Amino acid sequence: MLFLKLHFPEPTNKALYNYLLARGFSREQIFVWDFLRTLTQHNQHKYVELFLEKFKEVTNWEDFDYSLKHAMELCEQILGRPVDIENEPNVTDFTDPIPWEDKRNIQTVLNRISESSSVFRDRKIVSDIVEALKTHKRIFIVYGASHAVMQEPALRKLLEK
Repeated sequence: MLFLKLHFPEPTNKALYNYLLARGFSREQIFVWDFLRTLTQHNQHKYVELFLEKFKEVTNWEDFDYSLKHAMELCEQILGRPVDIENEPNVTDFTDPIPWEDKRNIQTVLNRISESSSVFRDRKIVSDIVEALKTHKRIFIVYGASHAVMQEPALRKLLEK
C-alpha cells in the first residue's frame, strides 16, 4: 500500500509581509503590491473588497487605512496615474518581478517587491525540500516552472554532497 504525505511549502502571507517589511518596504507599498496582485487575478470589485478584508485580518496594522479609496490613492501615488479596478489592461506589468529591459521605464518599487517575494518563496521552498530529504527517502515535487528554474542551482548543489 502506498501512502502519500502532502506538504505545501508556500510561506504564509503573514511571514511574507513581515519579510518584506524587514527588507525595507513600507506598509503602503506592500498593501498596494498585494492589492494589484489581486487585480491580476480578479479585476472585479467584489473580489477586491474581499481581499481588503483578508489583508487587514492578516496584517492588523495599527493606524492603517485599509479602505479601497486609500488603496486607489496609493496606487495613483506610486504609479503616477489612476488604476481601473474593473478593467486595468497593464496590471501584470505593475507586479512583474522580472526587470525586463523594454519595461524599465514603467517599473516601480512594486516590481522590486515582487522580486523579493519570489526570492523569499524560493528560499522557503528549498528549505522545506532540504528538511523533507532528512526524513524521507524520496520526494516528489510539483511546482511552477519559474520556481523550478530559480531553485534548480540550489538543489543541484545540495544533492552533490
